[in-house]
This record gives sequence, C-alpha cells and structure tokens, in this order.
Amino acid sequence: GAGSWLGSEPPRLPPVRAPGAPLLWKAPPLLPSSFLCQSSTAFSSPPIPLFVSTATLGAVFGATTCLTAELRDAPDDPLNYFIGGCVSGAVLGARAHSFATGSTACAGFGILAALFKISKKEGWNLLGPPKL
Repeated sequence: GAGSWLGSEPPRLPPVRAPGAPLLWKAPPLLPSSFLCQSSTAFSSPPIPLFVSTATLGAVFGATTCLTAELRDAPDDPLNYFIGGCVSGAVLGARAHSFATGSTACAGFGILAALFKISKKEGWNLLGPPKL
C-alpha cells in the first residue's frame, strides 16, 4: 500500500534506456552557455535560461500593475506602476536568494516604472522623434 516502503529504500523506476546504449538523438543547445543562469545546486536542477526569468518578471509586473489598478480603482496612477516594479524586483531578489538584490531592484524597477508612466501622462519627449 501507500507508504509501505517507509523505513527502507524507496522503489526505483526502470531506466529509460539501457546503460551504455547510444543516444538516438541529442537536442542542440538553444542558447550559448553564457546566456544560462546557474540555478541552486541544492535541488540539482538544470540551468534555467535567462529569458524565462525576464518573461516571469514581465508577467509579474503586468499582473501586479493591473491588480493594483483594479483594487485601488485608479487605472492611470503611477503608484500602480511603482508597486508592479517593486514586486518584480522582489521576485528577482527571491530568485537570487538575496535581500539586498531584491530591495535594490524593488526601488529601482519601481522608480523607473513610475517615471515611465509619469512621462507618458505628461508627454515628456526625452529622445525626440524617430529619424527615418
């Protein structure tokens, strides 16, 4: 039954291929090794590509910004963008296992996001029109 192996070695799964058998196909690397982040060795998981982290940060920023806009009933408030940027920075710090990284990224991302929203609302033109 369930848990019948408690106190002894857990059951082992059969191997996917016989030991020593050649691999039929090996996938080429999608990114060079310089683009890979090393994940925690405590879980012995493979390295995670960097774009997964930035996609996650973008999703966290968008979801948090929209959620705070709905909860505060203020859709154009720069504070929503600050909160979204801050939460994204905190996620980055949690992924890096560093409070200093998280708090710095929280402040930096939050201020940049709020300034971006303010610049859109006020019509700031920092770079000028595109040259075609």
